[in-house]
Amino acid sequence: MPTCLELSPFRQVSDSRQWPYPPVCAVRATETPPRRHELVFFIMTQTINYFRKYPVFLRACGALIALSLCEEIFPWRCHMNMKQGIFGFLVMAMVVAVLGCSNPAVGPSPSLAAVTSGVEMVSIPDGSFNNGTSDVTLTAFRMSKYDITQSQYQAITGTNPSNFSGNIDAATCPVEMVTWYDAVEFCNKLSVADGLQSVYTITDRVPETGYPITAATVVPDWTKNGYRLPTQAQCEYAARAGTTTTYYWGDAGDDATMGKYAWYWTESAESTTHVVGQKLPNAWGLYDIVGNVYQWCWDVPFDYPSEPQFDPTGPSSGSVRIVRGGSWGDSSQALILNCGASFPVDQFYSYLGFRVVRPHS
Repeated sequence: MPTCLELSPFRQVSDSRQWPYPPVCAVRATETPPRRHELVFFIMTQTINYFRKYPVFLRACGALIALSLCEEIFPWRCHMNMKQGIFGFLVMAMVVAVLGCSNPAVGPSPSLAAVTSGVEMVSIPDGSFNNGTSDVTLTAFRMSKYDITQSQYQAITGTNPSNFSGNIDAATCPVEMVTWYDAVEFCNKLSVADGLQSVYTITDRVPETGYPITAATVVPDWTKNGYRLPTQAQCEYAARAGTTTTYYWGDAGDDATMGKYAWYWTESAESTTHVVGQKLPNAWGLYDIVGNVYQWCWDVPFDYPSEPQFDPTGPSSGSVRIVRGGSWGDSSQALILNCGASFPVDQFYSYLGFRVVRPHS
């Protein structure tokens, strides 16, 4: 599978690293094991969340099962006398049973429910850049400050397909395992949620309901004011933030420098996504614009003509779409600003997410 397509002109560049990626479940032997209370909380919340789809009585039973499981694994009563132990167990059982009986309106897991669905946007000024083949001019637009997170995706769609949904900080990690169609439909639903006009008309959806969406007919109306996927031109222009260097921080490609700005593959890297916004942003305040996860774009792969381009969108249909930015599983080559890749629209990967844009006005 490719990791880099040089988009100006659009041709293949291969990564020398062997495929496939390291197993997503790989854990370094030197990692510090989670603290006891973190594991207890994880087991309890995951079990409670599972039983939410059942009646109240069974939800309470599920909560007690979770507590009993934690008690067996982590016997915190080993230094208590019997009376203290029984009292402590009953108090915790009552608390967990109440949590298990709660019935939230949407029903996401507790770790995701605490995060709102609001998407913070950054203003990108109008301007021009050279993509290596032609001069490209773009009107001003707004781009999401971060990759769309798991909590945001679940708040809008009611589901979280992410491979890394079990991470402690999963709510604020990028959503992944989404097809291009899933990302497009999210844009429409987010537009409706924010009182904006839907950009895409989606018909012939397969399946008719549920996810992942593996086929559909998508027709855009660029005059609408709602959210949409960025074009590859918007991605590169926003990532460059006025620079002409190899990376948005300059030309330095050493791990010490690059590690300040992006999550990407190194021998010591963790095989997972990471909480958004932990690395340094570019000059326009965009975080994780390279690294962490690839980002779906609107465009079908195409060769730019040499003539100046104005807000190019490329062909309107195609079975593969461009992705930009590189990911946690890619070498530093994928972080080069005029590089990207392309994937089939019906495929989803644990290193592929998206961000959204909309008109500035």
